[in-house]
Formats: sequence, structure tokens, C-alpha cells
Amino acid sequence: MSALAWQDRFWRGVAYWVDRPVLAVIGSQALLRALFALSSRMGSRMPRDVAMSWDKDGARWFHPQGLAGDAPVLMYIHGGGFTIGSPRTHAALAAYLARATGMVAVLPRYRLAPAHPCPAAREDIIAAHGRLVAMGRAPVALAALGAFLQQKAAR
Repeated sequence: MSALAWQDRFWRGVAYWVDRPVLAVIGSQALLRALFALSSRMGSRMPRDVAMSWDKDGARWFHPQGLAGDAPVLMYIHGGGFTIGSPRTHAALAAYLARATGMVAVLPRYRLAPAHPCPAAREDIIAAHGRLVAMGRAPVALAALGAFLQQKAAR
């Protein structure tokens, strides 16, 4: 991705010049999570041609229009350093990934540190993968992207 849309350049600038300095001075994990959730709602919009559903384990599923019921599955592990974020905060990105790849995307919910120290998130992600396999929907691709990796990929 060499050419960024103006919206991408804008939000990359916001992340660098606003989010990054603010995050450096916030000491409360609860406040950090609330600010992250708020900023994710302001900076992302779900594509209209991707349907979203939830399963009983809290995972979000993204189904682009026109895909067959047995379309391949992309398991997306949201960013946030295993301390912030959720399937809700990364929903728009997952929906765009699903549409761009022609796959159904699944964002599993996992426990966050520091309330649930390592290896809690890893165990939850492995369990979510196991549930997909047991359902007969083994992921053909895994993606783990956060803001830092998104910015690096965009360069």
C-alpha cells in the first residue's frame, strides 16, 4: 500500500500527533480503555455491504455480501497489546478485511491484561481457534493487527 487515501493519512496523523502523546500520560487502565473505545467509534465506519453477527462466546462474525455459506474463514486477532480493544473497537477494520479478502472474518473475544495476566489472552485465542475447528470452520488465514502494525503496513 503505497498510496494512502486522505482519510488514512488523517487518522494516521491523529494516531501519531494526538493519541500517542495522550496515551503516554494516562495512568488509568479504565480511562485508557474508555478513550480507545471512543476514538475507535469516531474513526471507523462499517461498510454497508458486510453483515455482522455475534456468537455465544462473544466473537463477532463478518459476512461480505455475495459470499457462499462455506466461504473461507479469516480469524482476526485485534490489536491493543492484549490490554485494550475488543471485537467492537476493531469491527470496522475486520469488516473491511473480510470484504477485501473475500472471506468471512471472525474476531474472538479474549481476556485483557492487567486484570487477566499472560497467558490468559493466548489461551482464549487458542480456545477460539479450537471452537472454529470443531465447528468445521477452521481458519485458512490468521491476522493480528493493531494500530502500530497497520501504520507499518501502510508505509
